[in-house]
Amino acid sequence: PILYPDHVVNEKKIFQNWIVIAKVIKVAICGKMSLYPKVHGGPPSYAKIWQLTSCTPGLIAFGVTSIIFILSPDQEFSGDGVGAISSISYHSIFNTVKKIFILKCAHQHIKSVVEKINRYVFDGTVKTQPSDDTSCTVEHVTKSLDRIMAALDV
Repeated sequence: PILYPDHVVNEKKIFQNWIVIAKVIKVAICGKMSLYPKVHGGPPSYAKIWQLTSCTPGLIAFGVTSIIFILSPDQEFSGDGVGAISSISYHSIFNTVKKIFILKCAHQHIKSVVEKINRYVFDGTVKTQPSDDTSCTVEHVTKSLDRIMAALDV
């Protein structure tokens, strides 16, 4: 339910509680102080070190998986990707969310969610790359995955 607005499950509104995902991502790559306006100083963030300008499907999947883990009774990630206490398959959650954001990247709902997350996470960040690079890469990956999936179906 954390992925839905007002925590009410509705498949058509999945990821519309995007602000929670965006905050987890922002803390992970920009540091916890990035959530507070007008705070400066400290070491450079991972976003700056790695020159990140937009979220990848994997980074969004990391955010979603992290939220579910934080809300679970589990205390650590196990090597097999399944929660020791909850039996939640974090590995499957990560892969499924990443797949959704890769295969459905052209869908208006997913595009809107990604744009909102990027705007929140990277607001005020100097863009060093054109934003079209991400969509080109995602389209390339999507086409590659489509070909692989088709080949495996034969």
